[in-house]
Amino acid sequence: QNRRNAGISFALAHTIHLVALSLYLLILDEPVSRVTLAVGLGAYAAMFAMWATSSDAAIRKLGPVLWRRLHKFGVHYLAFVFVFIYTSAQFSPAAPPFMLPTLIWLAILLRMSVTFRQYRESKSS
Repeated sequence: QNRRNAGISFALAHTIHLVALSLYLLILDEPVSRVTLAVGLGAYAAMFAMWATSSDAAIRKLGPVLWRRLHKFGVHYLAFVFVFIYTSAQFSPAAPPFMLPTLIWLAILLRMSVTFRQYRESKSS
């Protein structure tokens, strides 16, 4: 229940962020690269898909396996987008603290190692 509330809060906060960012870009007529647009829209699509399926009824309708795949993909895609943004920002003059992208990369690598170990164990059984 707490994870669901955290996810819904995350989606709500980032929806507000999307509206503010869109207005900013429209008002200032700032160009956005196609890659940035594609990756960003993909992240928002994944987030909205997870948000739309964050109820017990959606889990029943999708089935637990498909629901788990959707949410696992969405969380990993969002983590990758965040870590890529923060890592690339390390090369700017006003770089954010180095510890944040380092911790995110470590979490991604740990999760990948657990997933690969579980996969190997399931194949050897």
